[in-house]
Amino acid sequence: MQLFHKKKETYNDDEKQ
Repeated sequence: MQLFHKKKETYNDDEKQ
């Protein structure tokens, strides 16, 4: 589940830019 959480955080960062 941590892998999914990490991927979600990266996606969130991409959306913020």
